Amino acid sequence: MEHVHPFVVHFPLALLITASFMGLVGIFYRRGLFKEIVLWQCVVSLFFLFLAIISGYSDEERIIRSLPVDELMAVHKKNSYIITVLFLILTSWLVLRKRAMKTVEYASWVVFLTIGGVSVIYQGVLGSKLVYREGVGVKPVELAKSKAAEKLKQEANINY
Repeated sequence: MEHVHPFVVHFPLALLITASFMGLVGIFYRRGLFKEIVLWQCVVSLFFLFLAIISGYSDEERIIRSLPVDELMAVHKKNSYIITVLFLILTSWLVLRKRAMKTVEYASWVVFLTIGGVSVIYQGVLGSKLVYREGVGVKPVELAKSKAAEKLKQEANINY
């Protein structure tokens, strides 16, 4: 199936952003319940993060390259690795320490969770720039870019 990435990425985006919000709420209200909710959000979103990375690499092979696309794509990739590693660490931390976690430790964990949530929002911004500003994954735009690139190649061959 072509262009799976746009369908998959919304799951970790939504789950991790709401996990950050739930973690903050958990500081003030029924911490045990919110730890459980956030834990399951993180576990499920890790699965979708891996799918998003794999599908991103698959879809990357089909896009028309340009300098702005390559620059945005490089940052998008690095941020995806940072997000995945951060949430792997945070999820592991929560699994190992969930029952013994006191208020101060939980609050510091939530700080890192919030940093991760902000990174996820930034990742969404990068993805939207790739789609809406550069037309990555949008067939009419990619067809137009492909035709323009082919025309430039032909003109370059004629001029030599």
